Amino acid sequence: MNREVHVRFWERVRVKSPRATRLPLYRQSQILARAGLELHHAVLADWVGKAAFHLRPVVDRLAEHLKRSGKLFMDETTAPVLDPGRGRTKTGYLWALARDDRPWGGDDPPGVAYFYAPGRAGENAETFLTGFDGILQVAGYTGYNRLTKPSRKGGDPIRLAHCWHRPKGRDRARRTRCRSTLGNQHDLSRSYDHRNPSWNNRD
Repeated sequence: MNREVHVRFWERVRVKSPRATRLPLYRQSQILARAGLELHHAVLADWVGKAAFHLRPVVDRLAEHLKRSGKLFMDETTAPVLDPGRGRTKTGYLWALARDDRPWGGDDPPGVAYFYAPGRAGENAETFLTGFDGILQVAGYTGYNRLTKPSRKGGDPIRLAHCWHRPKGRDRARRTRCRSTLGNQHDLSRSYDHRNPSWNNRD
């Protein structure tokens, strides 16, 4: 992706300011102007575009490092994107690929990489996860199911681990009366408390 594409992308996405105001660039420009600093939002977009261009290798390296893990977590969330000419925003998606093995004393450092896609289609996750063949913890979104198929692009089939703390997971367990499974998970969580004292004292 070249620099010009980065500039256009970041000008349309609501980029966080250094103070995490969650404001689009044109509003940040207005705030700065009221403080006596005249910076057109196109200048801010150019700065952010340059930063994104130069940081891209870092993000790519981080994602490559994460995908060498045996297990990862992925989730997607909406991101309002400016859509010039329509007078309103459209919905894009930010996909987070994360690892954090600290609770059980894992050796790998925590990390998270973010990817943007204009839609929520499962093929986006398939693209972002190219090269990863481990266990992927996800919510109940069915778009991830394509990752488990032998025909999956970018690697071998992935094993999905669904989040049990989500209401959908609890409801599914109640409907199927999986008492033994829920009991086993409870016993497993208690064993972590017993064997790893730091679990109860984690930050």
